[in-house]
Amino acid sequence: MLAKMEPIQLKLPTHQWGNWSVTTAATCTTEGIETRACSLDGTVETRVVPISPEAHDWQLAPTAIAPTCTEDGNGDQICSHNPEHTKIGVIPALGHDFGDWLETIAPTCTTEGLKTGTCNHDLSHKETEVIPTDSEAHDWAEWTIKASVSLTEDGEETRICNFNVSHFETNILPALNKSIAGVTAYLSGQSGGNNINDPIQLPIQINLGNTGSTSDWDVLLTALGTIGKYVDLDLTASVITGNRFGFNAGSIFNTGTPNAGRLYVVSVSLPSTVTATNSFAFSGFANLKSFTAGNITNIATYSFYQCSSLELTKLPSGITRINSYAFAGCTSLALTELPPLLEVIEGYAFSACTSLSLTTFPSSLYFMNTGAFSTCTSLNSIELLADDPDRYYAIWDVFYGCTNLTEVILHATVPPILGPSTFTYTHATLVIKVPNASVVAYQTAENWSAHASRIISMD
Repeated sequence: MLAKMEPIQLKLPTHQWGNWSVTTAATCTTEGIETRACSLDGTVETRVVPISPEAHDWQLAPTAIAPTCTEDGNGDQICSHNPEHTKIGVIPALGHDFGDWLETIAPTCTTEGLKTGTCNHDLSHKETEVIPTDSEAHDWAEWTIKASVSLTEDGEETRICNFNVSHFETNILPALNKSIAGVTAYLSGQSGGNNINDPIQLPIQINLGNTGSTSDWDVLLTALGTIGKYVDLDLTASVITGNRFGFNAGSIFNTGTPNAGRLYVVSVSLPSTVTATNSFAFSGFANLKSFTAGNITNIATYSFYQCSSLELTKLPSGITRINSYAFAGCTSLALTELPPLLEVIEGYAFSACTSLSLTTFPSSLYFMNTGAFSTCTSLNSIELLADDPDRYYAIWDVFYGCTNLTEVILHATVPPILGPSTFTYTHATLVIKVPNASVVAYQTAENWSAHASRIISMD
């Protein structure tokens, strides 16, 4: 017989409430609501939060005025919940904020300067202050050689301040004793010169006209080769017989000490009396970066042959003739233009100059001989401005091997004489643009006819 079972009484758990959280915040005009939920069954309970008289949302009133640098602003505020709730306020003046002062007039050794402050709050507010004179703020002119250093006598260089000519500096340039020992002793006493980027500035007066193994030029170069110091040569005060300067071919290609010295010449400034170079003048000066010769008109054959460091972007403007191999192998030569009076470029003058940036050839240029720009692989688009039908105009195999040359524009209405290999090994897409009325004349002219399909109108 089964025993009688008593009913079991189950006790249900009470709610386990979470924290109250604000669902709707009370404001100065409306009640808020808070809720909480039971973690056991999710039951949600709410309660009302009384109006909070101080729970305003203050905004600047329409009557508010921003402060300026010098005047307070109107800081009246209005509650966004109830426009009847307002309060009066003042926004203090900002004051000036001049930030960094700008030097508008620099002080010099003779005059005061001026600096100006502009307020960051109001750009119309400016103030100025005087900057006292600065006794060291000179504007020095270039050094002027009053008496250049020479192999026999002391020299002197002076520079004056452009602000006040009574302010000047003077340097004594010791004599070099007409000997290799004297030159090397002088260079030993100068700072720098140990690398090509830190050459010694050497203004020197020598006789550029004498010749032989004891000539001033050979003494100088022998000293450079002996001591191994890089120099910027300023020869502007030197004297010269005639108007040409440079070695002869025999002295360039021998292996004597004077030629070792040419590797240490970084720049050369020539006298104004020099109007032309001799053949091979600076041939093989592998570290020569620049030369200055303002009155030069004629560059002789091989003058700068294989000067691989020559970095000029312009040549002296008076040059009218550049002779054979004058700049051949100058791989750093970065000319952007040719001299405006240039008339003749002889054979291979710029051969293998692979850094040229030329785009325009001057209207004065009517003769370019064989290979003048051969293998100048940086040439891309060039324009030849010459256009005088009464002048002899010849382009002899000039652009052979210019593999990146894609465009040639000619202004000549009469086709120039053209060498048969002028455009050999240029870019396959090369086009030749000529005046519209001259297209047929070019397409049928001797040697031009071989490029008839490339010749089109420039118009």
